[in-house]
Amino acid sequence: MNLEYLVCSLGPSAKQNIAKLIELGPKFLHCQSVEIFTDQTGSTSPEADSETIVEPYGHSHKSLVVRTSNTSPDAGRLAAYKNLLNQQETRIRDVERMSSLKKYTKALFESCPDGILVTDESGYILDANRAMVMLTRMSREKLMGLRASKLTNAKGRSQVMKAIRYLKTNNRARFDCRIRFGSGNGVPTSISIRDFVFQGQGLLLATIRDLSYLEEEVNQCKTYEKSLSRSITNATDAFIRYDQFGRITEANPYTEVLTGHLVEHLVGKPVDDLLSNSSLKAFRKSVAQLQKTGYSTFFCEIAKPDGTKIPSRAALMQLEHEGEVFCRLFLQDLRSLSAEQG
Repeated sequence: MNLEYLVCSLGPSAKQNIAKLIELGPKFLHCQSVEIFTDQTGSTSPEADSETIVEPYGHSHKSLVVRTSNTSPDAGRLAAYKNLLNQQETRIRDVERMSSLKKYTKALFESCPDGILVTDESGYILDANRAMVMLTRMSREKLMGLRASKLTNAKGRSQVMKAIRYLKTNNRARFDCRIRFGSGNGVPTSISIRDFVFQGQGLLLATIRDLSYLEEEVNQCKTYEKSLSRSITNATDAFIRYDQFGRITEANPYTEVLTGHLVEHLVGKPVDDLLSNSSLKAFRKSVAQLQKTGYSTFFCEIAKPDGTKIPSRAALMQLEHEGEVFCRLFLQDLRSLSAEQG
């Protein structure tokens, strides 16, 4: 039996090929028997002697055991035989590795917190992960074959088409739109799309991130701002906002009652113009403290246009919003406080 015959006897199954090689081994090597020994706990490995050849086999804990009769096998034939066995073992390991990789990839696909869609070049959905099912409130079966653009409104569809055109000259496109479900407004999302080729077919991969939590935070901030604005407007204490240069930019209605200055006349004026000369030192000391802590308090006198001085408790806060640094000055009339305590 020659090597060509041995090779031609092999088929597509690596495991069956190994069994075939073991079966044909004695004829090809001109020996008594061929077997593969696998090292296991408690098993005794065959020992090489004048009639037994034991050689490491493959990359695992295995040995090729060749039992001879009178003469040893030809070294070239033995090397070629081992090479064929190693090729089949490598194929088995590759298949097992790919099977494991598929399971790992599938687990990643399904456990990704963002929605994932795979579509063909026409935008028909071929696959979707669990997060996408939850986001759209549609079963995977209903998603399959659906055109992805039907998951959004007219504005979103326009953005999808624009993103696909952008992909012709770029690796990735990103846009924001709402994913619809039921009859509601849908979910605000951020979508990233890229194209790729798999098994010769052009595909699109889209990852969809749910931005509902950001919308909720924005709505909460708006509600808080409206509530705060109403509270400041209706407050019976003065609330004054001034910029980093010390110029008044905003004041609530009670500021006019307390200081005697019209609110519209205060805007643009230095905030320390509201205080008496004797209060300026305490104000500046409080401003210096503000740089360290972001908050400070002091006692002062408000100087009204008619010369009246009103004892007050003041609080300063330094704030930052969208890159703008500003301060808030809170003034409380101590006369009314004393009257209440009396």
